[in-house]
Amino acid sequence: MCDINSDNHNVETEMIYKKKILPGTLCMKCKVQKAAAIVRVNDSLCRSCLLTYTTHKFRSTLGKSKLVKANDRVLLVASGSQSSTALLHLVKEALSEGAHKRLRFSPGVVFIDESVTLQNKTEWELGIQDIKKLVEDLGYPFYCVPIYQNFHSAGIDADGVNEINKSSFSQAFAQLSTLTAKVHFLSIVRMSVIVATARKHSYTKVMIGDTASDLSITLLCNILQGNGNAIPFEIGVADKRYSDIVIIRPLREFSSKEVALYTRLNHLRFTVVPNILTKKATNSCIQRQTEQFVNSLQAGFPSTVNTIFRTGDKLCLDQEFTFSPCLLCQRPKDRIEELETGEKIETEVEQDKRNNVIEQRHKVMEEKMESLSGEENLQVDRISLSDVKSKLCYGCNITLKEMGEKYELLPHFTLKTIQQMKNRTRMKNEIKEFLL
Repeated sequence: MCDINSDNHNVETEMIYKKKILPGTLCMKCKVQKAAAIVRVNDSLCRSCLLTYTTHKFRSTLGKSKLVKANDRVLLVASGSQSSTALLHLVKEALSEGAHKRLRFSPGVVFIDESVTLQNKTEWELGIQDIKKLVEDLGYPFYCVPIYQNFHSAGIDADGVNEINKSSFSQAFAQLSTLTAKVHFLSIVRMSVIVATARKHSYTKVMIGDTASDLSITLLCNILQGNGNAIPFEIGVADKRYSDIVIIRPLREFSSKEVALYTRLNHLRFTVVPNILTKKATNSCIQRQTEQFVNSLQAGFPSTVNTIFRTGDKLCLDQEFTFSPCLLCQRPKDRIEELETGEKIETEVEQDKRNNVIEQRHKVMEEKMESLSGEENLQVDRISLSDVKSKLCYGCNITLKEMGEKYELLPHFTLKTIQQMKNRTRMKNEIKEFLL
């Protein structure tokens, strides 16, 4: 039985007691300089030792993984946050001429424009200007890509097609009934745009500024939303769900406090670019609730993030493990057909009605596309709800349900792949009797 008494309370009070830097306190590492900050629990370090400590964390994460090689083209994801600003500065220092064991890769920077999801765009416009100036000072190639890029049609940059992409994305986004589903949907589309940008400009690696604090929140959110099988992809140092692009998280060993100290000691200016969660209440969605839960625990118990993060880090996939990817998020797909979800399959009448709507919608889209490019557009009139649901993971099926199961609003790349798979299956069934 648990016994709560005054003695246990005193132990807990001592455990969460935070040490303050007293005048004259020396760095615990060099024993010479005065302490500038406290990291981990109660480790006081001077400015020089703290910067050496954080730089070593960054380089050791890349060194142990051996993912980035000389002359690799690496795309850095900028968001204006402290972590992305720290990532850009760490890369700049690692590539500088005077750096010890200088890294040798070619960086580029991408920023995903999500202003289409916001009503007030004034703060966003100011934020993007600051990010552009920061990247210009670094001298790296910069790509500002709207989140609706290639949502309905891929490979064409005409203004008219971008308007179609924007309209299709806005329609799908507005159809989502909860903020939780909107955040989940945005994260999927955002990653697909980042990967598409990397492919377009011949980058083979992508670096994102996720810290241990961010990944701890992501881990719990994935479990709460039924995506526990995706944890190795979401928090690992390397995400290899894509065959030609590797997602790298070089700041995964950093806590949010360490990132804040790094930006402060280097006098780095970061920009808070508003997003869909800005100024939202704590109970507005699972993501905000989980963030509040983890941060409040971390404030009292400094080992919270490390415990969550390290526990999730132990969950890994067998090297021989093969999986069928979800065609929306590209994470491992559950065998949803074996789960008793209690959801009904649409009747033939409902399917005919839906197919008529899809056919009319795409007929209009085709006319616009033909006038712009003359290329054949996607035909999805033979896709049914059951076809789509069977190709999505549990979490994406929940998002589809929040969308009113209007699968025709899903991104182009998902519908196209499902159509191709269905055509391939039909052709295989037609010729199987003639095969030996």
